[in-house]
Amino acid sequence: MAALGAYLILYVINPDLTKLNISFTTVDVTETEGTPMGQAGICKPVATGDCSVANLSSTFGAKANEASSICNGESEGKAIPSGVDICADRNPASWGLFQINITAHPVGGFDCPSAFSGGTYTSKNHNCRVKTDPASQALYQNCVTAAKSASHNIAAAKSVFSSAKNSWRPWGANKKSNCNFR
Repeated sequence: MAALGAYLILYVINPDLTKLNISFTTVDVTETEGTPMGQAGICKPVATGDCSVANLSSTFGAKANEASSICNGESEGKAIPSGVDICADRNPASWGLFQINITAHPVGGFDCPSAFSGGTYTSKNHNCRVKTDPASQALYQNCVTAAKSASHNIAAAKSVFSSAKNSWRPWGANKKSNCNFR
């Protein structure tokens, strides 16, 4: 009632005060095959470290240059949690060199997806939560430790790559860092 009274008083004093002038800005949204990333790394193979072509050649063979570029684009060679793939409970869903989504993929022999409820983290579904029972909490921590291990993360990346028919499409860096590999 008070709002209506205030409106009437303003309208009587100066009708222009009651006019709303709202403008909207058009925004284009582009969906990527992988999950969106934070600040993109550089899509360029690296010569040293865990993401180096030499380190990845035994796993990825002729695709080692591409693997190095994706690894560099995803994490810049750091075994870190994702800053954008975050579940509803604020736990990171993706970890390590290749930012492996542990709500979707096993890592280091651990059935990581079974530690979560709410479904697999995707660019459209952020409802995942680490289950609250002690076994699931421990499994999540084991998965995080495994995903931060270069050897386990690289092996999981090879599995994801192979499951995608030897494609880099599942990785956000493929587009975000302008790799654009097949």
